Amino acid sequence: MLVAKNKRYEVACDRFLATHPVVQAELDRLAVEDSTDDINRLRASTLYNAFAEEAESEGLDSVEFALKILADSPEELQAMRDEYQREIDEALRDN
Repeated sequence: MLVAKNKRYEVACDRFLATHPVVQAELDRLAVEDSTDDINRLRASTLYNAFAEEAESEGLDSVEFALKILADSPEELQAMRDEYQREIDEALRDN
């Protein structure tokens, strides 16, 4: 499934949570406690930290980990990596 670039992190987080029920349970617990902006920021921070820790445990940065989660095949993963690398190269050239 090809995911739009602007939705990749969101979809990767959804897939991450689907395979990490402990993190999902913690987020659900926070949601029940309160729905203020502070709790929403805490939930986002909790998810980001869990995501980043899992990426690090696999020796990946967060972007590479997100691409790995999103890819449905090795070929799709490589295509997304290539696209990401092109974007980095373009940004470096433009600066």
